[in-house]
Amino acid sequence: MNKRRRTSSSSLRESARKVSKESQRKLNLQLALNQANEELREANAHRRMADTKTYTVLSVTLVFFGLLSSLRPWVGMTATARVFLAAALGLYVGVIGIGVWSYFPRNFPATNARAILEDLDRGNELLMKWTTDKLVEFCDSNWRIALEKGYWIKVTMVLFLVATLLLGISLIVH
Repeated sequence: MNKRRRTSSSSLRESARKVSKESQRKLNLQLALNQANEELREANAHRRMADTKTYTVLSVTLVFFGLLSSLRPWVGMTATARVFLAAALGLYVGVIGIGVWSYFPRNFPATNARAILEDLDRGNELLMKWTTDKLVEFCDSNWRIALEKGYWIKVTMVLFLVATLLLGISLIVH
């Protein structure tokens, strides 16, 4: 009888370990899913911020370019001032081109929403793992796009500042 108690108590401990391991795995998957969701929110926030900055730089550059085109300051300028003005206008066109090019993503990451429907017959744990993996992959793609947009914002800001400096020099040399 003592032997049975030991066997039953050891099997109970073993089943309790299995249950605790199973619940721990589910908890870990839920934690990973929540973390991936937060990462995706943050990546999308950085993308929106980058798009807003790109839009702002693009708008200001278009205003400068339009103002210079309508005022036609080159009419009464010396040849040296015209060279500086032409360089400034060229850089403004470069800022506009880079801004438009970087504003629209060329490789927009997408998820296949129907893929979940195809895998609904799987167990909840497998479905959660699959969803977490896809969400992390989607998040990584969004981070890459956000970082690329951030790089192009820096480039356009430098070009914009150099162009504005050249514009100022051309107006001083006038």
